Amino acid sequence: MVAQFRVCELIEEWTGVAPVPGMLDVYPNPYPARTLHVRLSRAEQMLGFPIDPHEAEQTLARLNLKPSRTETGFEVQVPLYRPDLQREIDLIEELGRILGYERIPETPPAGTTTQGKDSPEGAFAERLRTILLSAGLQEVVSHTLEPENPFQTAGKGLSEQLYQPIMLRNPMSEELSFLRFSLLSSLVRTADYNRRRGIRDLHLFEIGRVFALGEQGYHEWLHLGILMTGNHHSPHWAEKPKPVDFYHLKGVVEHMLHALGIEARFLPVGDHDPRFHPGRSAYVHDKDDQRLGVIGEIHPNIAREYEFRQRVYVGEFSLNALRHAAAHTVAYRPLPIFPPVLRDIAILVPEEVPVGQLFDTIREVGGDWLESVQLFDRYTGSHIPEGLHSLAFSLVFRSRERTLTDEEVNQRVEQIFQALETRHGAVARR
Repeated sequence: MVAQFRVCELIEEWTGVAPVPGMLDVYPNPYPARTLHVRLSRAEQMLGFPIDPHEAEQTLARLNLKPSRTETGFEVQVPLYRPDLQREIDLIEELGRILGYERIPETPPAGTTTQGKDSPEGAFAERLRTILLSAGLQEVVSHTLEPENPFQTAGKGLSEQLYQPIMLRNPMSEELSFLRFSLLSSLVRTADYNRRRGIRDLHLFEIGRVFALGEQGYHEWLHLGILMTGNHHSPHWAEKPKPVDFYHLKGVVEHMLHALGIEARFLPVGDHDPRFHPGRSAYVHDKDDQRLGVIGEIHPNIAREYEFRQRVYVGEFSLNALRHAAAHTVAYRPLPIFPPVLRDIAILVPEEVPVGQLFDTIREVGGDWLESVQLFDRYTGSHIPEGLHSLAFSLVFRSRERTLTDEEVNQRVEQIFQALETRHGAVARR
């Protein structure tokens, strides 16, 4: 009221107008007076320490709450400038604040709690991170926003559905105008950033989220990306450094899959994904033919766009697919007690026949006796017809029940030769 009188006085002094006598109170819906009740027993229960009734009354009076005693506590009148006082617990909080929180005794929390641990997705990502670090790769973390780039080509990618990149409606800049569609773009930009600063030997991986727009709306996934380029190892006096190739990346992926307990096979990409070199790329499928990811050399057109002067190999995997395909329990088997029988075989086969199909045929015909099969030599040149190449495999046979005879193993090897000839047009080199 004093402020209103002073304003009228100033208006009269400065303008010469005379104020209208009297006062008009325009307040059609005045707030009703509110009263609250606080129980001392409830306050002591919530705060954890005894409260003297006289001390509580003085505290409420200091807050201009005008307390009046009741049988169980106090009834107070809430002033209009304290709209925060709505319930009994609010008054108890005021008592605790004024009387002092240091009075609250230090006691451990009581009751049941949930066990603190990582989510299944986070635990699997940490497991994967440990495997890749042990393989000599270095982890990077990049931004989830990116500029328009050649890795945003709409396609099936890691799934069997078509997806489109997501553009922001109001981006801060062109460099941050899209949600990340693929980890490959982030890794390639990282390689390009290092290349411009003279760092060319890179073995990187990233675990991060990607985003896409599909027929059923927006999607978000957790992916794994791998990039390898430059030399395989640092210069050393004992040997010259070798440049990374497709099989170095494939070896890292096979190491990862073996550590996860996943049986996988590699299928050629061909011309289905324009981001990859058509002859140096492969889809990775599990034993149930579910796609886990894709690996390969980036397409020469993309390499020229980024001005790379060396081959760049990348791979991308779905963490959800890897987690469902991985073995979550460890299976043990006893050490063999019977000796192995070793056989090396060589065949001439058309170059267009995928080696993975040859492995599948050898394992199928070899049966339970075939413990392992490994490709140890490939030869093209003199005495090899054009369009063919010579492949040599090392086979290890062993039975868990008895010692195999040479006749039994030779018969199984002959069956393998016949199957390779019938299915793939292979010719045995004896």
